[in-house]
Amino acid sequence: MMTSEALRERLKSSTPSPSSRKVLKLLSEDLTQPVSAVPATVTVSEALRLWRTRLKNTRYTDAPLKGVQDLLKHLEELAPQRKLDQFGFVSPQAAVTVFFTRTDGAYVGSAILDKRDSR
Repeated sequence: MMTSEALRERLKSSTPSPSSRKVLKLLSEDLTQPVSAVPATVTVSEALRLWRTRLKNTRYTDAPLKGVQDLLKHLEELAPQRKLDQFGFVSPQAAVTVFFTRTDGAYVGSAILDKRDSR
């Protein structure tokens, strides 16, 4: 199972970015729990299609998604068939999805819905 502590360690070893720092902060909160014991595996093309749609939908939902534009930019730089590990974490105040390349474990980006940002 990928715990928030294990994912924090993985993020700390990656190149720092505004989104990775925000994820680290959210994962340090006590109530943040993994969605699944193992990461989902998706291709870059699947992730692009999904997160482009979710970003477009924010016009209607007013959901404060953070990091998605950077995630999309990084995904567009990768080969469409490349595999990614997708980790999900939730807490009463936030939902976080984090992506790493499957082959080398490089941080790709994250999508953050922090309900506190909508106040």
